[in-house]
Formats: sequence, structure tokens, C-alpha cells
Amino acid sequence: MPPRTTPVNWPSTNQPWDRVPIDHLGPFEQNLYLIVVDACTKWIEAIPVPNTSTRETIEQLRSSTYSPTSGSRAWLIRDTTCKMTSTLINTPLEKLNDQNYRSWKYNTKMMLIERELWKYVTEPAPDEEASRTIFNMKQEKALAMIALTISQSQQIHIMDCITAREAWDTLEQVYKPKSRSRILQLKKQFISIRFEEQETMTNYLGRLKICSDHLREAGAEMQDQDLAYSMLAGLPESYDGIIMTFSNVEDKEFTSS
Repeated sequence: MPPRTTPVNWPSTNQPWDRVPIDHLGPFEQNLYLIVVDACTKWIEAIPVPNTSTRETIEQLRSSTYSPTSGSRAWLIRDTTCKMTSTLINTPLEKLNDQNYRSWKYNTKMMLIERELWKYVTEPAPDEEASRTIFNMKQEKALAMIALTISQSQQIHIMDCITAREAWDTLEQVYKPKSRSRILQLKKQFISIRFEEQETMTNYLGRLKICSDHLREAGAEMQDQDLAYSMLAGLPESYDGIIMTFSNVEDKEFTSS
């Protein structure tokens, strides 16, 4: 027998959804339920689930009142027999602002793909009524996911959008202006990039690649050789031997990779 110990209560919390005990109930009348409790308000949600897997549990938590994508952080409390060990538990994304559209776009797309919602952003609704009903439910969920990853000050851009595709395209139009002033700004940045002292080559090449991608997104015509020449042009004199070697490479082999 283990030694007797004095029970210790969890510390109280005054923040809704700061601590969330969860458990599964059932089968009850041939149904399984995920029980979610807010330790602060004592609000209880009983969510019907097809199984007790980690993936299904996390998916239900994401779509319930408690949503990690809103930026909230909470303690999830479960019984010791629950087999909830998974890499699917995610860290909230950095919300979209006027400085991080490129990284936000990539991370949000990956999140939607992982949750099997990306096709509801890119594909048209089906013609069959039954399939369209399911599609509309899923695309509304995708729209909510997109909206919850945008900072409050930027949500004004998509408040009138009724589909995930409309919201996605609207944000692209707002944050990817294809103007000459934008291209000129990026061109200046691109040609000024130099290999800095104490910098790794990987970081240097990465800065050039990112700027090159931004130019393409802004509508500028960028050839791979433009990037290759800039990579060499930004190197210091100590790399003159390497630069000379690449200068003698045939055109078809002279690439950024």
C-alpha cells in the first residue's frame, strides 16, 4: 500500500478558461462525450464525440468555447489514465499584423491543412445539397480560424466577408500591394544586402531569398540568376576566390542553388 498523503486542492483561479479539466463519459446510450469544465465559472460542456482519440479531443477543444487559436493559454487537466500524448497540441500562432503577412500566411495555411480545412478555402462549394451543407459548415469553421489569427486592429478588413475564400483573398489584396513604390522599396533593400561580419552563410542567403520572394509577390520579374548574382555581389573581398570560380561557370549551371 502506498503511504497516506494529505490531499491538496488546486489553487483557485479568477480567469475564465485559465484551467480546463477534461474527461470522457460513456458509452452512455451508445454515445461518447467529451466533458469540458471551466474551473473559474464552473461552466460545463458535454460534446458528443465519435471516439476518445487525441486528434478528436484536440479538434473538439479547438472548436468549443475554449479555443487555443484565440491566443488563450490554459492548463488542461485530465485523469492519469487518459492517453493524451501527442504532437498535435499546438502553440498559438502569432496574430497577423502589418509586419508579418508572409509568415502569417504560411503558418495559417499549415494550420488549416493540419486541421483538414484548407480545401474549404481554395475549392468551390459542391452542387449536391447534402455535400454543400457539410461544405458550408467546414468553410465557416475555416473562416473562424482565419479571423481568430488576426489581430483585432486588422479584423476590420474581413468583417464583411462571408466565406473563408473571400477573407483569404481580401487579406492578400490588403497586404500584398503590387505597386511600383513597393517594388522600388524592395529593390533598394535587395541590392543593399551584404554578408555581415559574424553572420552565417545560411542566414545571409536566407535574407536574400526572402527579399527575392517578396519582390516576386509584389509583381517584380525576378530571374534565378538575379538572385545568384546578388549572392556573389554581397560577399566581402575574402571570398574573391570563390566569386572568381563561379564567374567561370556556364550559364546553364549558374543558379542560386
